[in-house]
Amino acid sequence: MTDFSPREIVSELDRCIVGQKEAKRAVALAAARALAETELPAEEIVRRSMRIAGEICVYTNANVVIESIEA
Repeated sequence: MTDFSPREIVSELDRCIVGQKEAKRAVALAAARALAETELPAEEIVRRSMRIAGEICVYTNANVVIESIEA
């Protein structure tokens, strides 16, 4: 799996999410940490990252929908 910096993750989120600057930062930090520390599948990393972000960011909550795009 490719390692992404939090800045690169925020850049990708900017492509499909308008606003929510602090929420995107929280998700990016959580995702980068998860990517660096695990061999979990990408979908599980997203779930865990969103859960972490929901706990630390007032603009985010635990109600998420994850969509996968096959490469």
